[in-house]
Amino acid sequence: MDLHWATTVGPRFVISFILMLVPTILVGMTFPLVGKILVTDLDRTGEDVGKVYAVNTVCNIAGALLPTFILVPILGINNGILAMAVLNVGIGIVLLAFGKPQLSPFRHFALVGITALVALVLVAPLNSQFSSDTESFED
Repeated sequence: MDLHWATTVGPRFVISFILMLVPTILVGMTFPLVGKILVTDLDRTGEDVGKVYAVNTVCNIAGALLPTFILVPILGINNGILAMAVLNVGIGIVLLAFGKPQLSPFRHFALVGITALVALVLVAPLNSQFSSDTESFED
């Protein structure tokens, strides 16, 4: 095993894996939850879940194209990531504000989460730079 690789790339891999694990699990939990919320009539379960799949597919395509071809060229990587984060939090706030009343117990937890996220963004260093493919690791 190459010791140079293990000391430079290994820790970055572990940190990246840990950072992506929680959002990946939460996103994986979202789709069944949305299906449960939107299915109101068991006779129309297939239709309702099909609509959820259709919206999910369209939004996944838009979520891949919008940052790549619009946000990054106009705003840059750092501001593009910040803009997408703000957009996601904004969508979450709108969904909580106008969502179904039976979700009201979860609104308190979401409010705490949104407050923590906003606090994290406010204290995070906004001058951090994300490395590009052309940059190499220090030898």
